[in-house]
Amino acid sequence: MPDSPHTETMKDFLLQYELLAIAEKFVDQFLSVLHSKEAMMRVLFLTCPEIPKERVALEFTNSVTGTYQMPIHPS
Repeated sequence: MPDSPHTETMKDFLLQYELLAIAEKFVDQFLSVLHSKEAMMRVLFLTCPEIPKERVALEFTNSVTGTYQMPIHPS
């Protein structure tokens, strides 16, 4: 979707409010930890501390073995 009109609208908004550099930093950090749900949540909560952590839980499901891990509450 890099060439979509929505992307350009969002980019214009971020530029208008001088948020583009912050958004790009977040994307870079988030993409670098895609291998770990816990690390992704850590980046999210460090970037957006206003998100209530007590309302978030992660659950890992292994589709190959059919096993799952109980929810992990980020701290």
